[in-house]
Amino acid sequence: MKTNLASPETIMSLAGRTATKIQSYSPEHDVIQSIIGNSNHPYWKAIEGIFNPSPQVTELQPTPRFQFECPFKAVETNLDEIIPVTEHWAKKVLGVTVNLRKQYDIPAQLPWKSVLLLFDPKLNNRQAVQKSLKDQKLSVYEESNVMEYSGSEASSQPTLQILENSITPTQDTMGLSPDQLDADGRPYLALRGYALAFSLRHFGFKDYLDPSTWTWFPKNRLPRGRVAFGDWGPDPYFHGVEFRWSGSGGSGPSLGARLAMPVSPKS
Repeated sequence: MKTNLASPETIMSLAGRTATKIQSYSPEHDVIQSIIGNSNHPYWKAIEGIFNPSPQVTELQPTPRFQFECPFKAVETNLDEIIPVTEHWAKKVLGVTVNLRKQYDIPAQLPWKSVLLLFDPKLNNRQAVQKSLKDQKLSVYEESNVMEYSGSEASSQPTLQILENSITPTQDTMGLSPDQLDADGRPYLALRGYALAFSLRHFGFKDYLDPSTWTWFPKNRLPRGRVAFGDWGPDPYFHGVEFRWSGSGGSGPSLGARLAMPVSPKS
């Protein structure tokens, strides 16, 4: 961008800087003509630098991808048991046939001793809630339409994620606000994934996620800083899965998020 010469302050500043540049070269009377006639002289380069400064380029450093600590060998976990459960659930509940070992590079080391494998065949929020919850006779309450949240659209390809097999959120996320969770760079389960995970957990274990806790979905937001969260409502007036929202700065000892480890498809 070229310097604006309109203001007196700018002109005086440039005059001072120019004088400094001239003084640094101390041109004698007998060399002035040679300076004038040499467009490559350092004096003219200095003047050009004042009026047309080179833009400062700031290198953007890539954000490092979060690395999961994986202390458990897959053979030491429930992986061999949960794979057929997940494939059976996908076929019976979602109507999709999947071979997880054939289609995905399932890692040989896992972050948790007991895991859930969360397969998403490209569903949006509405489809996930309908197929995995409502069609399975689970009641659902939506404080706002689940398609109104950011990130509600389907992914472009089927995905697989690994979750801790727990009815409560990830322990070290409890008490953190959605803004804090969103800023720490870790990948968390989204609303759509929660609907699928809730269905899979109920299908395989006959219980419910979050009967006494709540799970934030830090990336799923409404305008004015409202963030989605989900739970199982054991209220005597409503037994079902609840999708509600609260402020992005809110927190509490019973609210957390669920880490979700992405698994790459085989090429």
